[in-house]
Amino acid sequence: DNPDASLSDEERMTNHANARAEFDQEYRDWIANLDIASLDLRALPRGEYMASYGTPFATLAETIVASSLIAVVRVNDVTAHEHGMRSTLTVERVLKGDASNTITYRQGASFEPTPDWSPAIAESAGYIPMLFPGERVIVFLNETEPGLFDVAGSATAIYLVENGRVIPLERNPFAGQFSGKTESQAIAIIQADIDKAR
Repeated sequence: DNPDASLSDEERMTNHANARAEFDQEYRDWIANLDIASLDLRALPRGEYMASYGTPFATLAETIVASSLIAVVRVNDVTAHEHGMRSTLTVERVLKGDASNTITYRQGASFEPTPDWSPAIAESAGYIPMLFPGERVIVFLNETEPGLFDVAGSATAIYLVENGRVIPLERNPFAGQFSGKTESQAIAIIQADIDKAR
């Protein structure tokens, strides 16, 4: 049976608005009390984060021009925000632009509740992976708000560094330039194109 069947359109809309407001308040309380330190972030169920980053740049040169900051960073933490996630990054080396020792990065990801509000689902925007504490990454970023950085160029903006090797993202059109390269080789490739763009 439809509990709204006997209601007027106005009553139905009021009920829906009240239910939405109740959920939003529950969500705000849940996110404020989410104990991230107690979570195994890599083991959380995964979901799709509703964010669009557009078409990746076709070349490394285009990605460089579109980025105000290119740097080697280490991910320090993950903090939960309403329908969003941020991380503090330690800047180990700047290849282009200026940055303080630490910057705040807006991840293309969020923590969302499960149906019974038990720990969390980690949602990420398809080809932009969630970055985990301890990871080292070469990033191409833009400062979109004072002190807050976002990726520049979607799948061409993130290069994970694992065991001294660089791993480009799956949908990077020029991933072949970096596949199998060491960190120092990848930095040399990027630096050469930065120098050309000057």
